[in-house]
Amino acid sequence: MNTKKYSNSFAAWCWLLLSAVIIVIVAFCHFPDGADWKWCIPLEGRYHIPMMLGGIVFVGLLSLLVTKCCRSDEVHRGRLWIVTAVLTCIQILLVYSYYVHTDWDVQQVTGLAQSMAEGRSIEEFESYFRWNPNNLLLSRIFALVFFVTGPMLGLKTTLFPLIMLQCLGCGLTALMLFQTAMHIWRRKMYAMMVYVLYILMIGLSPWWSIPYSDIWGLMLSVLLLWMATAAPFKRQWVRIFVFAVVSALGYYIKPQTLFVGFAIVIVQLFDMLRHLDSIKNLLRPTATALGGIVAGVLLAHLAVAGSGLHLHTSKGFDAPHYLMMGANYQSIGIYSAQDVDFSRSYPKKKERHKAEIEETIKRYKALGADGTLLLWGRKNLLNFSDGTFYWGREGAFYKYVPERDGWLSRLTRNVYYNRGVKGRWNDAWTTCATSLWFGIMIFAMLAALPKKRKTGSKDQTMDIIFWSLLLLTLFHTLCEARARYLFCFAPMFILVAVEGIRRIIPAQNNEN
Repeated sequence: MNTKKYSNSFAAWCWLLLSAVIIVIVAFCHFPDGADWKWCIPLEGRYHIPMMLGGIVFVGLLSLLVTKCCRSDEVHRGRLWIVTAVLTCIQILLVYSYYVHTDWDVQQVTGLAQSMAEGRSIEEFESYFRWNPNNLLLSRIFALVFFVTGPMLGLKTTLFPLIMLQCLGCGLTALMLFQTAMHIWRRKMYAMMVYVLYILMIGLSPWWSIPYSDIWGLMLSVLLLWMATAAPFKRQWVRIFVFAVVSALGYYIKPQTLFVGFAIVIVQLFDMLRHLDSIKNLLRPTATALGGIVAGVLLAHLAVAGSGLHLHTSKGFDAPHYLMMGANYQSIGIYSAQDVDFSRSYPKKKERHKAEIEETIKRYKALGADGTLLLWGRKNLLNFSDGTFYWGREGAFYKYVPERDGWLSRLTRNVYYNRGVKGRWNDAWTTCATSLWFGIMIFAMLAALPKKRKTGSKDQTMDIIFWSLLLLTLFHTLCEARARYLFCFAPMFILVAVEGIRRIIPAQNNEN
């Protein structure tokens, strides 16, 4: 029977409410004049409404253009691979023209990796990784890349081969995202919208020049979604096992990647509550997933074996530390050196957790309901107001700029460099990037509008994405705030935005 009804999932209703609140905050709220945090937002938070309107117009026109160009649903995979390869080569040339050696955590991660690859002492890095063991697995991966492209060939260890690898990952991620979009909608026009928005929003981002967990987290989040939906696994238990292994490894690289797995669990739990007779069918998948998690954890520990450092230490910062930092009204949840010193003053983990939890409760009690809502509003204003994803604002950032000459270097530096080495066209690029981001956010909100669907039909993939974004937003509302932390889930925002476009363009709704 083909009767249709207006329907919406619980995840969609939650996303509709949350995204609407965030868009209102971004559009109409601002930091007070003279606030120390205004520099954290591009253009100091001005012109948000015009940029939103510009983003809506641009994304809307772009979707219409793609629709006109993609009249057929036939996918020429060879052409797509060639286009992606060409775009990857262009990206490598662009990144080479402007990449920098930065400081903050990146210099610790890459510094340890270079020392390991060259067989030098790692003593100078032991203190950092004792407190931040979450970055150790990433350093070991980087060390392998440095060794293979340097000492193994009798060459000097350099940063750029690692950056080239990230650019190759960017291209592969675009292909996985395209395939995931085809799985969701079965229409090439929507997959091409996702692909084009990915290139414009993410592929042109300068963050690919920074070897750190944000880039690897982005690739992992898309990889996990692809494995859960579109990957060509012939056996379901293999899909579940490999997904669990990658999720466990992803936790040691970028903990937020776990939200994809959590989202799948939540969707399955809701489905189980609707069909209680299916509980017995979850026993084997659950056992398979647990086996995969164990295998992933063992692989992670095996990867760091022999380094002299450990993935778990008694001094490592855990969730209570980041909750405490997220409750800091003076810093609006941004990294606080005072909070780090507070945590480090307790050498024993049990005492430190207790003190951090007590301090978090104390802070929220002092804020009260009004103060808490104001803090959370300001944190989301900070998180969602930057289409550059906090580019150039960490630490001193431009620690060392390699000497390069030529018209391309002059062009890209004028576009991407900011703060103390600000380029001539940086404000223009920032405005365009943020406008595009605002347009994606608004169309992403529209994706949660109730739609006509066939009775009994399911769209669990979109619910998985909704839950992933809900968990991400909640996490950074409560914990440390940064626009950079949203970057690893930006491809999912694009998927949801294209679903929003699909909902409101009448000519395209005949497939619902």
